[in-house]
Amino acid sequence: MSKILNEKFYNALTTELKLKWRDSYLEYRTEEQLEDYLSKFSSSFYKFINYSFTWSDTAQGHEFWSDVAIDLNDYINSQVMNDSESIKVYVVGDDKEYFYWLRSSGKFNYLYEEDIYKSDLVIFTGGQDVHFSLYADENNEEFQGSHYNIGRDLEEIMEYNIATELGLKKLGICRGAQFLCVQAGGTLVQDMQHPSRHTILDRAGKEIRVTSSHHQAAVPPSNSSILGFTDLCESAWITSYNQKYDVNVENVWYPNENSLGIQSHPEWQDSSENKYFVDLVDDFMSDKGFFKNKKDLFTKEDALKMLKKEIV
Repeated sequence: MSKILNEKFYNALTTELKLKWRDSYLEYRTEEQLEDYLSKFSSSFYKFINYSFTWSDTAQGHEFWSDVAIDLNDYINSQVMNDSESIKVYVVGDDKEYFYWLRSSGKFNYLYEEDIYKSDLVIFTGGQDVHFSLYADENNEEFQGSHYNIGRDLEEIMEYNIATELGLKKLGICRGAQFLCVQAGGTLVQDMQHPSRHTILDRAGKEIRVTSSHHQAAVPPSNSSILGFTDLCESAWITSYNQKYDVNVENVWYPNENSLGIQSHPEWQDSSENKYFVDLVDDFMSDKGFFKNKKDLFTKEDALKMLKKEIV
């Protein structure tokens, strides 16, 4: 039978040592699972772990801690991330899939947080369509291909208002990006076809490969900054309802709302593909990169010029 980690030792790992390895090892509570995981990273720390499974409040256990304390502290200090580099993430709806991908960041230690009042970043996730009654649009009606959950909308509006009152940053993925657009005063293309894999441009002209799954998309307000867009899917914007918006918006920053929307699904991509988005969120959290100047907006007109190979 697998030995369960001593509770005090486990707590020391999770709350006191604050180790840099944050991919998934804190969820491994058995000797075999944790040994296998940590052995891939450090032979010295593996040796420490191997002996520590028998550690307890016995004299032998305390002697062990005394013997390794100096070397261990030096080693741990080289792996520790400062509190200022830790970001607590609250996921609306508790779907941790929308959190895990951020843990590949080399800049911040993203930690899952169950209490929105203790968090630094709030993530709004994918799923059902945002109800058309929440935004002004002349085409407001219930489209055949739409799936609404007004109860979810109302709950997320409450969470959005709490996050705003607390001054927290907000990140939206897929439906979450559309929800943030609506909350910022924008509207949506309500029905469209969209490829699952395609390439987008950012405002610096960099090409990014993305994975998507959506039939609605953001039409952001004029006080927002478009960070990702494409014309490769232009035909998808012409629907049976004659809706069309001349820039296919993918990533949007809403400076006045402290919000960032990502239309694609970086959590579905591997670490090499979603690195762009991890770095983007890092910049968003640290007010760097595209987020340095709230008045430096990249508009629909700027995107059109770039798509037409004109200088912006």
